[in-house]
Amino acid sequence: MQTGKLSKILNNPKNVPRETPRKYIGASLIGSDCWRQIWYELQGADSELPEPRVKRIFEVGHRLEAMLIDLLRANGVDVSTMSETFEAKDVPYFKGHVDAYLPRYKAILEIKTAKASSFKVLVKKGVRGWYPDYYAQIQSYMGMAGIELTCLLAINKDDCDVYDEWIKFDVEYYNELVAKAKMIGEANIPPPRISGNPGWYFCKLCKYNGVCHDK
Repeated sequence: MQTGKLSKILNNPKNVPRETPRKYIGASLIGSDCWRQIWYELQGADSELPEPRVKRIFEVGHRLEAMLIDLLRANGVDVSTMSETFEAKDVPYFKGHVDAYLPRYKAILEIKTAKASSFKVLVKKGVRGWYPDYYAQIQSYMGMAGIELTCLLAINKDDCDVYDEWIKFDVEYYNELVAKAKMIGEANIPPPRISGNPGWYFCKLCKYNGVCHDK
């Protein structure tokens, strides 16, 4: 029996399309502890191609998000999709795109996916204790859009269990994020590296690893 022909095609990095550089600070990245990583995104720096497997993981997440929205609508929940891109006042290069809105609750709907072990941490600690970057992303969305409530809806990719958490707008925290974005945007040179070791786990997963560590 011959095996591996199609999987070889799918696992070929050359078959993964390169992403268009953003050239702005996205709400999904502002919570990063590495300011240099955020600076590279604003500059539209060359990024490395993601592994095909990682690309598929993200694609699964996008499709599960669409499925959850369909299920909410099928159960009578009004969900509006939003195509508008919002930006922070006085910091136009700090932007965010809200996927969905719940008119009945006047709340943003943010959907995340997680494997079982990560999902358990979310249920136990809440979104801020689970993934601070997601909390920063949500607060950024609310501040930019002028909306004071967000529902985080998460799905366990292993058993399809779901969890929701309602998060209120924290204006002081949001202002800190805006100030952070402004300082990074005004930097003429890259901020210091979070680590000098390109093999450190955080750097190893960063798409700017090559340009950052001069590889």
